[in-house]
Amino acid sequence: MKLLIPQEQEKTEKITQWLSENITDAFIEKWTDDSVTEMENDLAITSHIRQSLLHEFPNEEVAFLEYLADKYYSDTFLDE
Repeated sequence: MKLLIPQEQEKTEKITQWLSENITDAFIEKWTDDSVTEMENDLAITSHIRQSLLHEFPNEEVAFLEYLADKYYSDTFLDE
């Protein structure tokens, strides 16, 4: 199990780097709908991010990509 940790960290860093380079404020604005609630926007945006990751990294586990998408959006775009 310990042997897998460096591989997981490397994958996480690679995907997080891709997110920071490709999922920008401009994309978030494009995916935002002023006619719905903030929570609905959050769900729609994270869905778009997930789909982007699934497209870019088709061989990765879906749950892993969903986790990284949610974490990235929360850490980068949501106010604390």
